[in-house]
Amino acid sequence: MHHLLETQILSCPDLPTLPEASTAALSHARNANTDIASLVAIVERDPALRARLLRVLNSGVFGLSRRVLSIEQAAAAMGPQALCTLVLGLSLVKAFQDQRLGGFNHQLYWRRSMYAATAARVIAVHVLESEKDNCFAAGMLMDIGMLVFDRVLGSRYGEVCNLVRAHVDLPVIEVHMFGADHAEVGQFMAERWDLPSTLAVPIGAHHGPQAVEDPALRDIAQVIWLAGRCADVFVAPQVAAETIMEVRRSFMTHCRLTEVQCDAILCAIGRKTAELAHLFDVRLNTPVNFEQVADRASMRLTELSLAERRKGVANRRRTARKVRNGRISIIPCRHGILGRPIQVLMHDASSTGMGFTHDQPMAVGQQFVIQLPDPITGAAKTLLYSVVRCDMRCGVASIGAELVNVLRPEAVLRQAARRQVA
Repeated sequence: MHHLLETQILSCPDLPTLPEASTAALSHARNANTDIASLVAIVERDPALRARLLRVLNSGVFGLSRRVLSIEQAAAAMGPQALCTLVLGLSLVKAFQDQRLGGFNHQLYWRRSMYAATAARVIAVHVLESEKDNCFAAGMLMDIGMLVFDRVLGSRYGEVCNLVRAHVDLPVIEVHMFGADHAEVGQFMAERWDLPSTLAVPIGAHHGPQAVEDPALRDIAQVIWLAGRCADVFVAPQVAAETIMEVRRSFMTHCRLTEVQCDAILCAIGRKTAELAHLFDVRLNTPVNFEQVADRASMRLTELSLAERRKGVANRRRTARKVRNGRISIIPCRHGILGRPIQVLMHDASSTGMGFTHDQPMAVGQQFVIQLPDPITGAAKTLLYSVVRCDMRCGVASIGAELVNVLRPEAVLRQAARRQVA
């Protein structure tokens, strides 16, 4: 980090000091033999922190087996170390949650933090159970460097944030403009506060977890990075489609989870974040579930899938295809018997083939009938196609088919009548 930026941070009068509860939690974390009663007493003296801590623990995000009614019960239910981590996270959030004037979008920041914290714990339950509490706190604090930038740079930082299309693009601009990104600044502050490495390192590495040398810390950082990308699914609709694809790949590659499990996790994140945001007085605007996000992004996912496919097959086509977007009906045909029509989304067609997408795969060799207007006469032509390729990407089947034959309309009508009788 550039020494000038470091000086600006250390001399900034608007940076909050470490709250008393955080100091007590750190003291206990550094010395496991410290009496947990001192931490409990400090939390009890802060009614707002106590109330929020109990509400969070009793929420669906944590899913404790039984309701806790006191800080003593919380310590017994989750263990002293986990309690310390949670107190650290919540007290720091409380210290930074007052909003300042300027161009920085605090509402968006806290919405993303809520989604990221929820996502971090939900993911950790699946892949890193022993670190779920650390992951929750780190997910909540991962972007704290942005709040530091806001306090130090004022409206300048808000203007920079408004330049980026998505959160993932922000670090590059920050480094160019200020000599460090918010992850580095966040880790710098975490180390100044003497936060444990299980929080400080993942905060600093949440945009590049592969650089962490310690395997245990790298695992936490990987969860935090993925939690941030999950958060972007919900808070950045302009890039939701691309983000969904990336998240699914990451779940399958790094977490060894299936696409179905990935989507189930995203659904849980959307559902649980609404409750967590309410506990922190963060407005999500209209609560969003993953199904809604996926529906809005499905067309874009299809476009991306087709674009990737076209790169690989464009040179293999016998004739050039023209873009023809729109829903059409195709009639599956098996052993000369027509099935029931289905709706597909056609994207291109030529004199010898066509490409379309559907929410269900089709087997190579599957035949179907379609009626298209003749470009010259305008009369309907009845065409028989055969599937030659079917690629499943992100839950969407991208299908290519070749023309087999041009059928007589009366033959098709007879087949349809046979189907109806059957």
